[in-house]
Amino acid sequence: MILSLNIRGLGLEDKKKTNWFRKLCHRENPKFIALQETKCSKSPEKWIKTIWGNNNSFNFAVKNVKGNSGGIITVWDSNYFTANHFIEHESFIAVKGVCKDAGACTDYMWNLFGDSNEVRFDTERKNTDFIESRAKMFNDFIKSTDLIDIPLGGRLYTRISDNGLMFSKIDRFLIFENCLQQWPNIFATILDKKHLDHCPIILKNVNTDFGPKPVKVFDEWLRHKDAHDILKKTWNEKLFSTLPEKSKRKFSGRTWFSIINIEHTLSKLGCDISNGFVKVIGKGRETNFWCDKWHGNIPLKDLFPRLHHLENNKNCTVAERVRWIFSAADVTSAFADDIIPAATDITAAHSGPKPTALFS
Repeated sequence: MILSLNIRGLGLEDKKKTNWFRKLCHRENPKFIALQETKCSKSPEKWIKTIWGNNNSFNFAVKNVKGNSGGIITVWDSNYFTANHFIEHESFIAVKGVCKDAGACTDYMWNLFGDSNEVRFDTERKNTDFIESRAKMFNDFIKSTDLIDIPLGGRLYTRISDNGLMFSKIDRFLIFENCLQQWPNIFATILDKKHLDHCPIILKNVNTDFGPKPVKVFDEWLRHKDAHDILKKTWNEKLFSTLPEKSKRKFSGRTWFSIINIEHTLSKLGCDISNGFVKVIGKGRETNFWCDKWHGNIPLKDLFPRLHHLENNKNCTVAERVRWIFSAADVTSAFADDIIPAATDITAAHSGPKPTALFS
């Protein structure tokens, strides 16, 4: 869909870089290409034709270079996107137009491609200076515009210095919420780099077909007034009846079986004692980050469904997502003080209409 790269000079005479990027574009087949630090004062049309291939159905916009640095080029498939307005700024290009996707057209769509060199958190830099005030400004901008920072898979950092000692994550995709409604299967990946200090990043929308359902269920069945009781009764009877007789006697005498029986009895009276149990997190290795009730009485997947939709690994544990915290008390404290408010701000619905937009 969108391929973005800080190319550090188009390299009109650098055949290795040109051939590598041409093969990358042919493999990924993007609808948009965004290039930063082009360092090119000449018309890039001939170079773009080399990259785009035999299909000449493309258009492009250029922000001219100043001195020996800067320069932005954005290229798009003219069969997929029709541009009708451009804005050129000192640090970005904005293109407005109509996008055709699966036969349907969006009313309008903004694509903004820039070179900000900012990070959001100190963990996004290693062996380089983290300036908290600039990160705060960047985070405030994302919050105030209701943008969503798409998680990047593949690796931790998007830029590695030439000496291999300094790392940073300064390339990203920011989208509005209605982009997820238009393209619900969006994901972003950091690709392998060659000849450059920056890694390419790509944003895709892939429809996955998991095949036929293993069990046929009609929604109308679930609306039946006795559906819940029938399913619960059948599940409990089948589960217990499959145990060997010896195991039944052994299992039925245990404390937990008695507790389960009490829970069933009280639930019939409208008393749910399951909310009185709290999962012990420990080091978080046995606790599912999204599905277990480890922070309050609601799983995080239900509390923040949009963030859960963007998660690449939905079976991750607390230890995998909260690596900098070691005690259960610290985990819950950090979520209450920092992470939960931030996630709430990100997932809050916007009251007014906004255009579909993609930022790189």
